[in-house]
Amino acid sequence: YKLKYDGAVNVKWFGAKDTNINGNENFDSTVFIQAALNSSYNVYIGIGVYLITSDITINDNTTLYGALLSTGFTNDGTVVGGNSITKSSKLLLDNCSLLMGGGTQIYNVTLHNKNTPAPQANSNNFSWKAVIANGDSININKCIFLGFEYGFYSVSFAGHTISNLLIDCLNGIYIKDCYDTSRVDNVHLIPALTFVPSLRDNNTATLSNSRMRQGVAFHSDGVGDWNKFTNCISFSWEFGFRIKDSSNVTLLNCGADNLNEGGVIVPGTYGVYVDGGANQTLLDSMTIAGKDIGIKISIPQAWSINVSNSVIKTV
Repeated sequence: YKLKYDGAVNVKWFGAKDTNINGNENFDSTVFIQAALNSSYNVYIGIGVYLITSDITINDNTTLYGALLSTGFTNDGTVVGGNSITKSSKLLLDNCSLLMGGGTQIYNVTLHNKNTPAPQANSNNFSWKAVIANGDSININKCIFLGFEYGFYSVSFAGHTISNLLIDCLNGIYIKDCYDTSRVDNVHLIPALTFVPSLRDNNTATLSNSRMRQGVAFHSDGVGDWNKFTNCISFSWEFGFRIKDSSNVTLLNCGADNLNEGGVIVPGTYGVYVDGGANQTLLDSMTIAGKDIGIKISIPQAWSINVSNSVIKTV
């Protein structure tokens, strides 16, 4: 008889090891986690930190999930949430990315750039992409992305559902040329890796000496067929939301704010920037504060944008 098993497989069954355990500090789990993903459509990562040194591919219609959601701000997997200390399922990515095929999903997983341990004085070492879309209808839920140039990066794929994420990357969510609705809900961007005081020059905050991330938190670029951003927050990014050349994009109950940089508004910061061929953009129940410019619109005169029920405070 041959045993058949159709449940979730554990990456440890294939040889992956937690780098928190003595003797495993530099253990590379790349090939073992890839082997698990190639063997099953349902793959589990237990609590721990697993070093990845080359791109990992999640094949079409496969799920990768962790033990629990956590904030994962330290390289050893230890996190502080409220008054409790817990552990996370963390992939520590060393100059590589997670490649997600069509119909794939990940949840309860922390992706952390190995080159950006907490705390970081600034974002100079943020590099690579945490997740790259390699297909349509990707689902990401209850995950954390830390220390990358891009959190989620999708070009020419559509129908994604991204929800309940915490991100500290130069650019958070980037969706370009999406020909069917992608939905982004309850995603928060905060400079979580930067705990040290920001630099000061005569109490003047600038993009270069503040803790602000010099990128775009939420970006719909090119074709954006009914992309929807709901309940999303950008806290201290150069651009909170940018809608460029995308039509029928909705921002609902979203917000953009800044860190308190000595009470100074950082020049060249935007809550929402709508430009290029963007048309029929809807901004509803927005809250914007602490930005040099709350909403900037630069579109052809004949095209439309609708702003309603929103509060904008720039000073």
